[in-house]
Amino acid sequence: MTKEETDEEFRTRHSASVKSAMTRNRGEFMEAIHERAVRKLEECRAATDLRCFLDNNVVMVERSCEHCGASYAVTWNRREQSFCSHSCCMSRHNAEAGIRERIADSVREAYAYRSEETWRRQIQCLLDMKFENGRFPLKKEWEGRCAVEGISKRLGTAFGFSTYEALKNASQTYNHRVSAVVPDGIEDVYNGTVDEFHNFYIGEFTGEFNGDPCNNYINVIQCGEQPLLPYESCNLGSINLANMISGENGGTRIDYEKLKTTIHDAVRFLDNVIDMNNYPLNEIRQMTMGNRKIGLGVMGFADMLIRLGIPYDSDEALAVGQEIMSFLHEESVAASSLLARERGAFPNYGISVYPERQNVPLRNATTTTIAPTGTISIIAGCSSGIEPIFALSFIRNVMDNDHLIEANPLFEAEMRRRGIYSVEKMKEISQTGSVRHVDGIPDDVRRVFVTAHDISPEAHLRMQAAFQKFVDNAVSKTVNFPSEATREDIRKVFVLAYRLGCKGVTVYRDRSRDEQVLNIGEVNRKDGAFAPAEIPAQPGFASPRPRPDTLLGVTKEMKTSCGKLYVTINRDQQGIFEIFNQMGKAGGCAASQSEAIGRLVSLALRSGVQPDQIIKQLKGISCHLPTWGGNGGGKILSCADAVSKAIEWYMENVDAMFPGLSAQSGNPVAAVAAKPSSFGSNDKEIARGACPDCGSQVEMQEGCLKCRSCGFSEC
Repeated sequence: MTKEETDEEFRTRHSASVKSAMTRNRGEFMEAIHERAVRKLEECRAATDLRCFLDNNVVMVERSCEHCGASYAVTWNRREQSFCSHSCCMSRHNAEAGIRERIADSVREAYAYRSEETWRRQIQCLLDMKFENGRFPLKKEWEGRCAVEGISKRLGTAFGFSTYEALKNASQTYNHRVSAVVPDGIEDVYNGTVDEFHNFYIGEFTGEFNGDPCNNYINVIQCGEQPLLPYESCNLGSINLANMISGENGGTRIDYEKLKTTIHDAVRFLDNVIDMNNYPLNEIRQMTMGNRKIGLGVMGFADMLIRLGIPYDSDEALAVGQEIMSFLHEESVAASSLLARERGAFPNYGISVYPERQNVPLRNATTTTIAPTGTISIIAGCSSGIEPIFALSFIRNVMDNDHLIEANPLFEAEMRRRGIYSVEKMKEISQTGSVRHVDGIPDDVRRVFVTAHDISPEAHLRMQAAFQKFVDNAVSKTVNFPSEATREDIRKVFVLAYRLGCKGVTVYRDRSRDEQVLNIGEVNRKDGAFAPAEIPAQPGFASPRPRPDTLLGVTKEMKTSCGKLYVTINRDQQGIFEIFNQMGKAGGCAASQSEAIGRLVSLALRSGVQPDQIIKQLKGISCHLPTWGGNGGGKILSCADAVSKAIEWYMENVDAMFPGLSAQSGNPVAAVAAKPSSFGSNDKEIARGACPDCGSQVEMQEGCLKCRSCGFSEC
């Protein structure tokens, strides 16, 4: 290229030179191209069974259209093309129901995603006009504003607002923030009033305990995963998915044949249980026999994902969950249909919704439920339900001062296989239960072995929704939040659960039970996170105020496992002054401990300690034999717990018993008495993060606190 030439002139001259050279030596060029094409043809013929040939020195492959059967030829690099034309390709895809459904789902999701933004902009436009005008705008005014701002004004669409009134109603609660969570009374979802442990009282029998008369109660636990009609009963079973894996060393897969056989056996077994069961009431027998509902679910899902090498919080795990539950539901319905041919459909089939939906009769009105599996999963040695692993390593208390480091079996086996297992490493992991921030753990292990607190709340919920899509009843699943979660985080989960079609949702914020947010907490952080109320420090030592000769008081009877405990609470003009505890039987260890508790509580009260702080210290202390029979039929964990509940009962009723006394100056009783009590409604301090039986760490799974060390369950 000379200095006088431009780029254009150089390219023109150079192209002309190349073209001239190819024209003079065209024969040599074509021969070389042909030789290379022949070599490529031989390589292609060796690599495939399809007929290969040359067309103008281009390797072509002859194929047969998978839709119309016509022969066609494509180049070698397009040999995987299965259809002769675009029309054949679309015809084949549209002919398959599964593909059509996936395409329709994708289109619906796309429209729903786009409509959500339109929905938000329409509401925001309405709210802006309401703020500017001090009233709701007329529909014509709103439509004009939308036209100016480029917002769709269409109503009555599949994914939008049906009417202008619906738009205005939605704007009333749009972008509102949760400022408080307060009890709202007993809702109609229960068959009756329940206590703080969700026990529904239905009967009472008189008996004796240690020679003393006592009342025995029949209690049933309300279940959020199994919506039932009056007098129906639960009949649940769970398949251990960890045993439905075949292959080893990277070649693992889900054994669907084994799973299918297990599903059919389980459905038949659960149906037999209905016939063999003894029912306490004839009404329960009639309803159970009439509908024959069963609830077959799964456990060990997290273990199965680990064996497959799939992280719990991945899209692949969601796909596996949907595939597994879809298969289980289809096969359980097929098994129920086979039973209907053998034994007949359930008696109420004719008046159910099934005759309108399908012609195939069923033996069971429902077949699937993801039930809580806290106890049976411990027995089976697998992960609980569809929950992720709570902790990869934890400390088990076996004796007073003896501790054992235990690890998840799959995690321990993988660590030993890689030669990185050590007791010190397990101790380090047991501090948090997770390997997310532990050094020396390979990235692939860190990726697969995730725990409940490593997973985002949204990932928890999307996994629940993946299973819920194919479950007749509901899914037992806990959405775990870190302790710094805000009210807005909780709100987002509730809204997302509704949009994803979940029938219920359980959330648990770490350390929420020992902070007593609903009772003594204040929102004192700018980000809206929950924080416990601060108690001002009082330096120095306090002296108890002297006891007057005469005091007013009441005596409250509390039923404990050691017998009846009579708690006498006396007060003066400043508030509660002292407490006397008297057991029904004189003497003994229980009586002496109760007296000691009374003396220490009295000393604290006379020294200026607030009653609510004493309640906080005593409530939740558990002995080996808790009982029912507290205020309102609540659970009494120990004598100390009974004293705290008696004081709490007194604080709630002080105004009625002593009119005017609680308003004395300098008395903290008024503030304490006005505080809503958790006794009989929402006892949050029972756990404090430790098992009341053995002291090990408790896990919140499937909506219930459980201990893997001793098997304790709050539910």
